[in-house]
Amino acid sequence: MLIGLLGHSPWRADEMVQLGLAVDVLDSEHWLAPSLGGQPILETPPWAVWCSALAIRLFVGVMPVHDAARVPGLLALLLAFWALLRWSLPRLQRRDRWAVGLSLFSALSLAIPAHAAASELWTLAAFALLMAALTRPDRRWNRTAALVGAAIALAGLSGGAQALLIAVATLATCGLVLRQRSHQLAQVVGVLAGVVPLAVWLVALQHAVGLDEWARQDPLIALLTQGGRPGGGYSSEMRGVLWSWPLWPLALMALWQRR
Repeated sequence: MLIGLLGHSPWRADEMVQLGLAVDVLDSEHWLAPSLGGQPILETPPWAVWCSALAIRLFVGVMPVHDAARVPGLLALLLAFWALLRWSLPRLQRRDRWAVGLSLFSALSLAIPAHAAASELWTLAAFALLMAALTRPDRRWNRTAALVGAAIALAGLSGGAQALLIAVATLATCGLVLRQRSHQLAQVVGVLAGVVPLAVWLVALQHAVGLDEWARQDPLIALLTQGGRPGGGYSSEMRGVLWSWPLWPLALMALWQRR
C-alpha cells in the first residue's frame, strides 16, 4: 500500500480535482461546498475532501501537499482491510484469514485509486464495515449497531445518495433473512444514527448555498429529478465493474464450495 503512495506528482484529473478542492477548503474555508473556480463540486459529499484538507494541515512542512492529501486514502484501505479480517473470523481458519484481506488488493480497480486521493476508497471501507457488522448477528447488538452506523455514515458522506441507498437496501435484505429481533433492532438503530451526519451536512448546506447544486450533481438525485445519467452512462458504469475481474474466480469458487 505504501509503494507509490508518496513521492509522485498528481497525474490523474480526478486526483488533481480532489487536491484542488482540499486546498480550496483550507484557503477559502468552503467546508460545506468545496469549489473550483467559484463552482461548487458536489458530485459526492465532501468527506474525502475534508480528510485530505485535514491531512494537508497536519503534515504541513513534513511532506508535499499532494502527498499529504493521499494519506487518508491509506487509512481508508486499512479500515477496509480490518473489516474484511473481522468478517472472516467465524468463516475461515486462522491461517486463511489473511487471504481475505490480501484478495482485496488483487483487484485491478484498486491499483490506481489506492495510490491517489480517491473518495471511492472511503466508500469501499464503508461496505467492508457493513460486511463486518453482518458477520455475527447473535453477539453484542450494540457493537453491530455501532458498525452499521459507521458504515451508513461513511457510505453517505463518501458515496452520496446511491451508496447510501445500496447500503440500506443490503441491510433490509439481510434483515428479512435473519429474523432475530436484537439484530433487526441493531440495524435500525445503526441506520438512524448513520444518516445523521449526512442529514446535518445537507441542512447546513441548505442554509449556506442551497441544495440545487447538490441535487444537480449527485448521480442518483440527478437521475431521479432531472433524467440525468451517472458518470459516462450506464455502459460506462458496467465496464467499471469488470475491472474487479481478479475477484470473480474467488467468488465463484466460494459459491461452488458452499453449494
